[in-house]
Amino acid sequence: MFKWVADLHIHTLLSPCAAVEMTPRHIVRQAAANGVNLIAITDHNVCANALPAVRLGQEHGVAVWPGMEVETREGGHIVALFDSLKKTLAFQELLDKNMNGLQNRPEKFGGQFVVDENDEFVREEERMLLSAVNLTAGAVVAGVGRLGGVCVAAHIDRPSYSLLTYFGFVPADLGLAAVELSGAGLRAGRKQKYAPLAGGLPCVTNSDAHVMDDFLSGPKNHIYMEAPVIGEFKLALAAAGGRSLEAGKFL
Repeated sequence: MFKWVADLHIHTLLSPCAAVEMTPRHIVRQAAANGVNLIAITDHNVCANALPAVRLGQEHGVAVWPGMEVETREGGHIVALFDSLKKTLAFQELLDKNMNGLQNRPEKFGGQFVVDENDEFVREEERMLLSAVNLTAGAVVAGVGRLGGVCVAAHIDRPSYSLLTYFGFVPADLGLAAVELSGAGLRAGRKQKYAPLAGGLPCVTNSDAHVMDDFLSGPKNHIYMEAPVIGEFKLALAAAGGRSLEAGKFL
């Protein structure tokens, strides 16, 4: 079984709240240099910068899952993960049909930049990405599942943008694969506090990085599985067939 040092929640400069240093090339190079061999690019509601990251990962020996952090109609955040660009782009079509029509105000919320593999500017996303789509949490999880992806309830220990804030608990029948505890929550020892509210789901820990220092200092996971594919990830979450996942690891 191979050990994957994984961070499955990372933002690029396409997210308005992320620093411009968070280019796909910079992220992949830093991952390779620091022994992180599985990452997921998860910008808010879009996946455009995941495309160059996947190609760069192939050059640098880093497996890159294209995904996104979806803000549901309830206001909670869900990390959607896929292991193929084709599936991710299909899910993007669903989100594009359910965007709320708001336009970004870069002077207030920050720019949203699409770049290529060489960090060259491609275009600026004009839609407001830091806002809810017109899909419920259930619709998001179902849509991702139909395409072979998995969903993780993001940073359940935070007071905002957490499904716990809106439901009071993580519904066990929602179809989520796991819940995510933030780095701050992990350091504060909140894992046991939130376990009874997590619907019996396994816990993962990611950096949710918006700047490079957060990526390097934030929590990772050690995942023992044969290959970096969603099917193996599900087995690791279930501790099945010799696979396993250890959360709360740091570089």
